[in-house]
Amino acid sequence: MTVLKEGAAMAQMGWLMGVMTVVFSATMAGWILWTWWPSHRAALEAASRMPFDEEE
Repeated sequence: MTVLKEGAAMAQMGWLMGVMTVVFSATMAGWILWTWWPSHRAALEAASRMPFDEEE
């Protein structure tokens, strides 16, 4: 009987892992879309130049 209980626990964990994969993929897609959105271009270009700006 313990084998069946362990199998059931693994099946539930499989569903959880599947859901988390979908959530992670959607989050990454949203992040990529936000980054490439035209209204954010100026801010991202300014941030990319920060290491080269000299402030003394």
